[in-house]
Amino acid sequence: MIGFIGLYNLLPDKSVEVSLVIFHKEDRRHGYGTSAFRMLKQRIQQSHFLKKLIVKVKEDNYPSKEFWKKIGFKEIESKGGFLEMSLTIGGL
Repeated sequence: MIGFIGLYNLLPDKSVEVSLVIFHKEDRRHGYGTSAFRMLKQRIQQSHFLKKLIVKVKEDNYPSKEFWKKIGFKEIESKGGFLEMSLTIGGL
C-alpha cells in the first residue's frame, strides 16, 4: 500500500475534512496523491451532497501546502501551528 485518502468530521454546513497520506518519501511526487484526490473529488461531485472540502496542514510543511494549492485549495486561516485550507465544490 502506498497511502490512503479519507474524509472525516462532516459538519452541518456540508463541509468535510480531507486526509491524504503517502507513507514513504520515495513514493511522493509521482502523482499518486493527485490521482487519489481527483477520484475522490469526482465521487463527491456525483453525490451532490458536500459543498466544501477542508485540509489542515502544519505551517512548516511546505510540500504539503504546495500540493493542496496546486489542486485548488485556498488558505483560510492559521491557528495553533496549522494552516486551514479549503476548496469549494462547484455546482452544489
